[in-house]
Amino acid sequence: MTSIKTPPILFLCVVVALGSLPALANITPIIDGRFDPSEGYTKGLSVTLEVERDKNGGNVPANEGILWLFSDPVSSDLFVNFTQPLTLIDNTYGNNAIGWGQHVAPSGKDHKFRSLKGSDKAQFTITDGAENVVFDFTMDYISDSDSAPSGFASLGVASKDGHVHSGSANSLLAWGTSLDYNFNTLGHVLTEDSPATDEDYTENPDLPG
Repeated sequence: MTSIKTPPILFLCVVVALGSLPALANITPIIDGRFDPSEGYTKGLSVTLEVERDKNGGNVPANEGILWLFSDPVSSDLFVNFTQPLTLIDNTYGNNAIGWGQHVAPSGKDHKFRSLKGSDKAQFTITDGAENVVFDFTMDYISDSDSAPSGFASLGVASKDGHVHSGSANSLLAWGTSLDYNFNTLGHVLTEDSPATDEDYTENPDLPG
């Protein structure tokens, strides 16, 4: 999740918005890496996504993701939550990975913690009403961090996976990712295997949240 300081703008993402979803209550969202349906986002957009195969195969359609938006009427800060479908990516890895592996995943790859730490990121492009780019950045999912309690955190745009392509890094006021939340808010610091679960992603009672 991100909170972005910008003038009034039209938000565009690197994926294509297909349709609106019901609005949530009009309160200011909490930026912590966890999405709560009651947080106050006022517009939801469905987005189409694809999974990359290896070099010899074409892409595979995934279920739709959801892009939630809220623009603060006083500050004009833009809040963005992008929730990807579990058919595209999830936080299961190691021996407890669900839907990964040579004969299961479209990519044919296993899922390790280092896969999430080493390359995962998301790019957001913000434009104004005239479609001029005012802020274009790639946000880091999780990296090594000396300042985080767990030793890992999302570093926003200040890492090898995070970059500002256009605009100022100071425009990114706050951010969070789900794995950062798991490690630093919940305290579940698991670098080998994610919590054991089933194909429905049932919460593991030994590692709640």
